[in-house]
Amino acid sequence: MCLELATGKPVWSQEGFGPGGVILVDNLLLVLGDRGQLVLVDPTPNGYKELARTQQELGKCWNHPVFSGGRIYARGTQQGVCLEAAPTTAAH
Repeated sequence: MCLELATGKPVWSQEGFGPGGVILVDNLLLVLGDRGQLVLVDPTPNGYKELARTQQELGKCWNHPVFSGGRIYARGTQQGVCLEAAPTTAAH
C-alpha cells in the first residue's frame, strides 16, 4: 500500500500478499508474501509497478526477507532459500 504521508490517505494498494514482510533495497521494495511469493516493486506514487517475481515453496511466511551481499534470504514454516540477486549485465 502507498499512503500520502501528510494525510494518511491511501494512494494505491495491491492485494494478494497477506501478512508477509517488506524491506527497502536500493530504493526498491522487496516483498515476501505469506505464500512464498518474492516480489520486487518500484515504490512510486503513480501506481503499483512490479519489476520481478518468483514463487518459492516455503510454507507460510510471516516474516521479512533479508538482503545481504547480493543475495536474498527468505524462510517460511517449511524451509528457507538463498537466492542470488546480483544485477546482470546485457551483452552489447
